[in-house]
Amino acid sequence: MNKLLIIGEFPAPYRVEVFADLAKHWSSKVYFEYQQDEKRTAEWLSRVSVDCNILDNPSAKKEFKQDIKNLKSYDAVILYNNCLKNAIILELFCKLKRVPYFINCDGCNDIEESNPLKKALKCFLMRGATGYFAGGQSAVKYFEYYGANRKRIHLHNFTSLHQEDINKKLLSNAEKNCLKEKIGMTGKFNVVTVGRHIECKGFDIILKAAEKIGESVEFYIIGGEPSAENKQYKESHNLSNVHFVDFLGKDELREYYNAADLFVLMTRGDTWGLVINEAMANGLPVITTKRCVAGVELIKDGENGYIIDVDDTEALVNKILTLRDNEELCRQMSLTNINKMQTNTIDQIAKNHIQVLESFFKEKKQ
Repeated sequence: MNKLLIIGEFPAPYRVEVFADLAKHWSSKVYFEYQQDEKRTAEWLSRVSVDCNILDNPSAKKEFKQDIKNLKSYDAVILYNNCLKNAIILELFCKLKRVPYFINCDGCNDIEESNPLKKALKCFLMRGATGYFAGGQSAVKYFEYYGANRKRIHLHNFTSLHQEDINKKLLSNAEKNCLKEKIGMTGKFNVVTVGRHIECKGFDIILKAAEKIGESVEFYIIGGEPSAENKQYKESHNLSNVHFVDFLGKDELREYYNAADLFVLMTRGDTWGLVINEAMANGLPVITTKRCVAGVELIKDGENGYIIDVDDTEALVNKILTLRDNEELCRQMSLTNINKMQTNTIDQIAKNHIQVLESFFKEKKQ
């Protein structure tokens, strides 16, 4: 059986599940640079059968060094986020020992590198890869910018969704009203946004829009304890149409998506933005910014949502009111997004990887 060595950034479930599917076909060993949440990491890893190691653990570091020493025992290496320290080390040894390696990129906002030395290193490492997994067109551009051969770039749709996470049809008004009653969503037109209360998420712009629009639209900002600035703004401007909601589990969050009428993400910079996929899968039109890679990749302006400039409060207000006042346009955008997400699943990512690797191993034997 062929052997794979894989290194990723941190063990998010959408990543681990792809690795677990690869492990069904080949002997696979996985390293992650770090973990964000020890409890959640343990929970995710308990659901899958794959050998995972976290490199902020001393024993894992020792094992990683041993694997680098014995790198030629692996038939291929896959690097997710090839710019982190241990991934770069692994890339260099792959080149030195002539071990085939593949590089994955989900998406990229800032492609160009201003530092000539860093660019030279990235080009050196990129051009040595056997193949490239691109989560969207921005990833394709990223690979090409650093010298990747276009013929070896394999495109898939980056996502965190399973088929059961995607609505099959639009919810009826009765179904939406039932959900609204269950979660206490009171407005006639409801906007949701999801993310941590950090500056780059642009919640301050949503608060300003809520102030301008007034009580005809309710805003639900889902993402834990609000920042002091956001809380103060709401209180000082008496924004009764703004509701701060704690972090929600997957099923609870889906209820908010399905009860709402519109999803907004006023990000100042997301390398992807998986909440866009989630909102679309649950039949919501989307308004987001030019700095959201998922938005640029998945939203066609005026067809299934709107792409606007960062910090453009006036544009946000205008687009929200356009959708509030046009039920049929909302309905068409919702239907378009549900249809667009039907094949946008983790299973499809795994199938793409498996097909590429099977072809590579087959050619290698010949």
